[in-house]
Amino acid sequence: MSFFNTSGSSGSWGSMLKQAMNTVESKFDKALDLGESSIYQGEVYVDPVTGFVTTLDPPSLSSQTVTKSTQNQGSQKPISTIGNLQDSESKESRTILDNIIEQSKSSKNELETESLTSVHTNSVISNSSDTQSRELDGIDSSRTSHDSRASAVEPQFTTDNFQHIIEQREHYNFSFVQIRELRATLVRVEEQAGLREDNLRHEILALQQQLQIAENYARDSTSEEWEIDRIQLLKQIEDVKTQYALSVKNWEKIEHNLSIRLTEMEAERDQYIEECKKLNSQLRELTSHSEQKELELVAAQQKNLQLNEEIESLKARIPILQSEIETLTSNLESSEECHQKSLKEVEEQYRCILRQTLEEKQDEWEERLRSEQEVRSKESEQEKQPLKVDSIRGSPIRSASETQLSSLRSISEIHLEKHVEGGVLSPMLKSPTSSIRSNRSSIDGGASIISNVIMTERLNSSIKYLKGQVSTLQAQLYLTTKNRDELADELVKLTTQMEDLSLKSEKVTELERQFYELNERYNTALELLGEKTEQVDELQADIEDMRDAYRSQITDLTAQLERYRNS
Repeated sequence: MSFFNTSGSSGSWGSMLKQAMNTVESKFDKALDLGESSIYQGEVYVDPVTGFVTTLDPPSLSSQTVTKSTQNQGSQKPISTIGNLQDSESKESRTILDNIIEQSKSSKNELETESLTSVHTNSVISNSSDTQSRELDGIDSSRTSHDSRASAVEPQFTTDNFQHIIEQREHYNFSFVQIRELRATLVRVEEQAGLREDNLRHEILALQQQLQIAENYARDSTSEEWEIDRIQLLKQIEDVKTQYALSVKNWEKIEHNLSIRLTEMEAERDQYIEECKKLNSQLRELTSHSEQKELELVAAQQKNLQLNEEIESLKARIPILQSEIETLTSNLESSEECHQKSLKEVEEQYRCILRQTLEEKQDEWEERLRSEQEVRSKESEQEKQPLKVDSIRGSPIRSASETQLSSLRSISEIHLEKHVEGGVLSPMLKSPTSSIRSNRSSIDGGASIISNVIMTERLNSSIKYLKGQVSTLQAQLYLTTKNRDELADELVKLTTQMEDLSLKSEKVTELERQFYELNERYNTALELLGEKTEQVDELQADIEDMRDAYRSQITDLTAQLERYRNS
């Protein structure tokens, strides 16, 4: 048979135990819910876990706490009039008393119901435990009787009956363990119920104490202490006025300081903006200047490369020209030697021809003179007188012949010198036909000499032309080297300028970073200033509200004082 069977007699106490446990748990959950919902009601604090109740001194029940709270909160909340305070305090005390009375009544009712339920559950649990113990005793007696019967009829049982007995024993052991567990849970429930009762008793005592305190406070509030409270309230009003004046002065100082700081920040902002504009303009100028210098440097580098290429090409041409000059100089020297040799030969031939012509002329003139002398001697012999005349005339004839010979010699020497210096041959003398025929052989020999002279002149002109080219190339080389040096100097200057520009660009980057930081600071300062201005506006609005409230309170208080005086 099952242990929790509701149909039999053994299942009734199990169902009752379950119902008791469920009721206890539901009551405990309700108590916890009540404790959580009324954690702080007035001056009572209920612990939601343990259920203990603690009392606190009410801050608004005594006159001292009222004055303290009004002094501490005078600058934040407006003070009501004396009549309103009395009404509000009396209403609060009444509501507190009503709440305390209701809580005490409800707690008493709950305690009574819980005590009744706990008594009922205890009785039920005790009855169930008694019945269960009786059943266990009956089971033990039946077990003993069954064992005795089994020992008597042991040989008759089969293996099936033995297994049935083992199952019954296991069932009995399981039911016994369940009974032990239920007893332990019963003990726990009883302990929890006792603790709950103690807590509720403490709560009742605390509520009674609070009720007494509230009654005493209600009695004291209706006594003659209202005049003292009124004096204290007037003092509090004066203190609030002084605090208000001090707060106004402090607020004016704060506004003055904030306005000064705002003007300073605006001036700093304008300065930073001007500095940033200047830095941006300088940066643009530097960037444009650096770009121009870079373009100039690139152009100078290209020119330098072109000049270097030209110099290299000229240097490559120099050995060729030097070899050509050497060949031309060697040819010139050889041609000069040949020319000198030919000149010497021509001079010798010309001198020989001149000597021959002179000798022939001399022979002709001598023959003529002889023939004339013979004719004259014959005539002198014939006539003596004419001989004297002939003798006289003969001397000039001789002198004339001699002068002619000397003139011929001088002319021949002059022609010889001219031909030697100029290097060009010309016809010698305008002699008679016999002398021209004799000079044809010499003219044929001079043609070859003239061709050699022309070749030498051509060589000299080509040498002079090459020398001129060499001099021009040397001048070009000098100019290119000079340009190269100038470009090197310019490159050095540009490198120095680039270094300066790089340093300036680094400075510009640092200035940009500083400008960015200053902008961030300025923005943060503006944000702070905006927040401060918002706070200032809010404080001004609060101050205006406080002023209106204080004015209304002062007017009400003055009206009430006049009423009291009149009454």
